[in-house]
Amino acid sequence: MKAPKSNILFITFPVDLGNKTLELNIQKIFNGDVDFISLNDKIKHKVLGINITNTYCNRLLNALHLREIIKSYSKTDCTIIFQGISPALFTLGAWQKANIIISLDWTRTLYAALLHKKFEKSIIFKIHQKLLLQCPKIICLTDAVYSNLLKTYKVEKYQLFRCPMPFDIDRFKFPFRNTPKVPRVLFIGADYHRKGGDLLVEAWKKELKGIVELTIVTNWLPEHPDGLTFIKGIKYGSDIHRNLFLNHDIFILPTRYDAYPQVIGEAAAAGLAVITTKFALGAREIIENGKNGYISDTQASCIQLLLNLVNDIDKINAFKKASRNIMEEKYSGDVIRSEFFRVIDI
Repeated sequence: MKAPKSNILFITFPVDLGNKTLELNIQKIFNGDVDFISLNDKIKHKVLGINITNTYCNRLLNALHLREIIKSYSKTDCTIIFQGISPALFTLGAWQKANIIISLDWTRTLYAALLHKKFEKSIIFKIHQKLLLQCPKIICLTDAVYSNLLKTYKVEKYQLFRCPMPFDIDRFKFPFRNTPKVPRVLFIGADYHRKGGDLLVEAWKKELKGIVELTIVTNWLPEHPDGLTFIKGIKYGSDIHRNLFLNHDIFILPTRYDAYPQVIGEAAAAGLAVITTKFALGAREIIENGKNGYISDTQASCIQLLLNLVNDIDKINAFKKASRNIMEEKYSGDVIRSEFFRVIDI
């Protein structure tokens, strides 16, 4: 077992693209000051001489491997930060309660609270609640998570700390681009229906075609209307990915619900006007209504705000300039590092 290189261990458990992006951003921002381990790291495990290839078996074996690593860090009184509840739960008993921090951008009950739906206080909820109540520090990456932990999980205020979402704004730093007469609109969302891609395509067929150029980036498009650009299979951080932001003016996400879509921050960092719904829970921290974009009350009004904006090139340009300025002020690497280390040092 290698000795700890740092007095801080950051443990992540990415289960989708958004989580993976967050993991990459955390690793870049805190590189050199923090040790990192991912529960999804591709460690080759053998049982009775047989290679284990099943994803869930590998995760279980990774968790067992992780427990031993955490024990070595605990012996030196290192601070251990878990991104999410699951890695803390999987390694319960290997760490000392006084030395852990859990960082959250999502909980199992977050969408129920957002959609005003009842949720069952299942055994999983009770286990998560007990763990959270015992955690001395919890970093909340959105106001929605902060409120959810207070109201639903009954966590005490003194346990909760707000920190900015770790965005890699340097990855999407471009010079200002004037908006052409026909604005270029971008939608990115793997979950096409939940993110509102279907509503946007309907609006394209009825009203948007001819007044904007529209690019849809998703895994699956049920129909491909003439004139609309459809792209899939984009690798995060690739030149193609970056050029999508470089070559568009407005980003729209008429989502039905989202914890904190990373793509909103990426679009703002790239200097795009941003339009989304109030159901994108981190949107209010990035979008200032009427300054760099809009946050609508409904999906339908999200589309209407786009229709209104595309007729005002000067306003689009002003929004684009403001987006980059907001991201540099709130989400630079220095700001994020300072806020996280403030919590660690308390």
